[in-house]
Amino acid sequence: MAAEDPFDGVKLEHGTLSLAYRGVSEVPQAICERYGSLTKRLDLSHNDFSSLAFLSAFPNLTELVVDRNQIGNDVELPSLPHLTLFSANHNDISDVEPLLEQLKSNCPALTFLSLLCNEACPNGLVSRGEDDYQRYRYLVLYSLPGLKFLDSRAVGAAELKESARSGEFMKVVRLTEQDMEDEGAAQGGGDELGYNPLPVDDRDAASRRGKSSCFLPDDTGRGWLGFSSALHACPY
Repeated sequence: MAAEDPFDGVKLEHGTLSLAYRGVSEVPQAICERYGSLTKRLDLSHNDFSSLAFLSAFPNLTELVVDRNQIGNDVELPSLPHLTLFSANHNDISDVEPLLEQLKSNCPALTFLSLLCNEACPNGLVSRGEDDYQRYRYLVLYSLPGLKFLDSRAVGAAELKESARSGEFMKVVRLTEQDMEDEGAAQGGGDELGYNPLPVDDRDAASRRGKSSCFLPDDTGRGWLGFSSALHACPY
């Protein structure tokens, strides 16, 4: 018995092509050749896509939905000059900056972006603080000032102005394993050598105050700069 074709019955309707809920990770060349240049709106949600390189066959896309796939930090977006809407909720994006760089250069017409329920998006809906999420919005809007709608709410004039002023300072500082080892050595090296230049009293006082660091945690206890690495369930 022949295996069922997951693309059986696919057809283009008024510029919209839906390939959702098919359990696939790639689009056949035949589909790309037949519908690529004609498709305006493409729905790939609820599949197993980790690569979007095939979208080079869809140069006229205006809307792209890839919710609930396996899109990660290394995804590569081809040039989509007409794309105005990109929705990638519920994927595996933990670092938003590489994606923002690609969207900025390859999707200049983008006005709607949604990245809810990715680790990189500290939205209040997934038990992160509002301050964390606002910093994230400033960072995104600094890179993509043409956005009119980000995630679950519209972009305001005051928010856009503030993002231009402070957005570049909202980038997440990521510690490598070597950074952590160097920091630990700097903090504990004196004791390991059996020598500490501080007098005993001063040394104890310094210990009670805590070691200094160039990375400041936020006041919520959720992590460096308020960005937690824990992935929470999203109601969407």
